[in-house]
Amino acid sequence: MHYCKKKLATGGLMFIAPGRFFWKEQLVDLQYFNVTAFTVEKHKEAIIAEVKKVTGEDLPMIWFTEIDGSEELLAWIKEML
Repeated sequence: MHYCKKKLATGGLMFIAPGRFFWKEQLVDLQYFNVTAFTVEKHKEAIIAEVKKVTGEDLPMIWFTEIDGSEELLAWIKEML
């Protein structure tokens, strides 16, 4: 995972599954990659740029969600990045 080598995220989970989307007035079926990773706010723009660089999609589905985890987990994420 590119984002791990660049220390933009601590690592994460990757799921590959069939996806179906309505795109440009057509129903599109494809293999879809869903990546969940832990990061910090300062890396948000760099992650968006990296995903746009490596994906072939016109509009990559990138989103960020704030987490509320254990103090140990949150401290580890900050320490790693």
